[in-house]
Amino acid sequence: MMSISIIKKLSLSLILLTICLGIAAQELLHMHLDYNRFLSEEKDTALLLDYQIPYRSLIFVAKNNAYFAEVDVEVQISNRDSVVYTQSVTDNIGISSKHDALSTQKAYLNRMSFLLEPQSYNLSFKAVDVNSKKSFTFNYDIDALNRDARISDVELNSRVYADSSQYLQKFRRNGKIFEPLPSIILQREYFENAHIYFELYTPEAELGMSQLLVLSLEQNAELVMDEYIDIVTLNSSEAVTLKIPLADLKAGIYEGSISLQAGESTIEKSFDFVISEEVEVMLSLFPNPEDEYGLMRYFMA
Repeated sequence: MMSISIIKKLSLSLILLTICLGIAAQELLHMHLDYNRFLSEEKDTALLLDYQIPYRSLIFVAKNNAYFAEVDVEVQISNRDSVVYTQSVTDNIGISSKHDALSTQKAYLNRMSFLLEPQSYNLSFKAVDVNSKKSFTFNYDIDALNRDARISDVELNSRVYADSSQYLQKFRRNGKIFEPLPSIILQREYFENAHIYFELYTPEAELGMSQLLVLSLEQNAELVMDEYIDIVTLNSSEAVTLKIPLADLKAGIYEGSISLQAGESTIEKSFDFVISEEVEVMLSLFPNPEDEYGLMRYFMA
């Protein structure tokens, strides 16, 4: 049975299918949205909300020898009838080549973060492409982590690499950039590995003791990976990064889990990803020829 988390994420990706079929395509902004929860030093929940907008979903306007798109984003987090956060940002997205606007690989990536006390919340997300007026909305019911949680959510990353520049500061951890993948789609021609990141939270009395992690991966309910990892935590909060090679995995949907055996209890966190293979397709940014013409008019301005 397909897990709830993969249904949640794939429901966002199915927007692309909706666009291709021409259903409500004139109003819908195709993008991907995901969140992960970690514990802060004060044991509150650090909620990381990541969103990814393919360039080919946006309208770019020619300006100053480059091309620019604007997206207005608004997030509201409420607890029962009380609004806890309201945050609005305008993403200014620039590209130097108009060909990037038709790329099937290039996308804009951003992260918003919030600090939550241990309660239940509703998160409302809305994004509007200023130039096309297309919009995307989604709602999550989110529970903050318990302050005695032993493991965070599992964050899927497409790339992890050392970087000392000021680029992508929001995604930096200990001198490395972790590029999250809200779409959960890994195209084999462009990525050799899936990278997963999570954090372990260990009570002081258990520091220095060996703990067992189990990384499992299934496709169509068939186990394709089962890796046992002994780990000794020396700090109350420790980051773990694991790499999953894609070369020997078939295209399709994968359901993964990280299990932590702590004492007599086992705690499990799930994650999902999709491996795709490139196919030759006829690219069209809009199903409506009038919209295609509008895009050309922007570029030729």
